Amino acid sequence: MLKATAGGGGMGLQICRSSGDITSAFRSVTDRSETLFGNAGMFAERFIQESRHIEVQVFGDGQGGAVAFGERECSIQRRHQKVVEECPSPFVQKRPGEWVAAWITSCFGLNADQDAVGVGRAS
Repeated sequence: MLKATAGGGGMGLQICRSSGDITSAFRSVTDRSETLFGNAGMFAERFIQESRHIEVQVFGDGQGGAVAFGERECSIQRRHQKVVEECPSPFVQKRPGEWVAAWITSCFGLNADQDAVGVGRAS
């Protein structure tokens, strides 16, 4: 899957089901990203058909301090747009506490390492 670095909500996203799809998808994502976001940057990500979209909200103070506020489930989507956000995530709540703690800590660490200011999220 090719995704626009500046995009969101499925804008500038193209699933490549074979190596033959990559060339046309590259052109499509580049053109769309430049038009919509003024930035043609993109990255490749493995497409997982049956996946979960789970986010952690993180607040940073710009000096390496950050606070994570649990997770939310955003898997119910239409055309790559969230339709329902559920907090806490039923999927995460069924998993062992150590897994949840490690995942939230990782998201928290990502934010703290960047000296982020304000609100962000990790998916």
